[in-house]
Amino acid sequence: MFPEGKPVSGKRLVPQLAVGCVLFAILGLIGTFAIANLMKPFFQGKAEEMARKAQMREKSRGR
Repeated sequence: MFPEGKPVSGKRLVPQLAVGCVLFAILGLIGTFAIANLMKPFFQGKAEEMARKAQMREKSRGR
């Protein structure tokens, strides 16, 4: 990865590492947000289905 025999300067490596960590975190947040938005209709549908089933159970118990 690094050229042999040449010491790696911390003045160059540390800022690059910090920028890489920040970019990785930002991309992770964007990806998580995008996946959550894509899954929202699925979970809303599941919640509505569960609410319908709960209402049906209450009606059948109320007889």
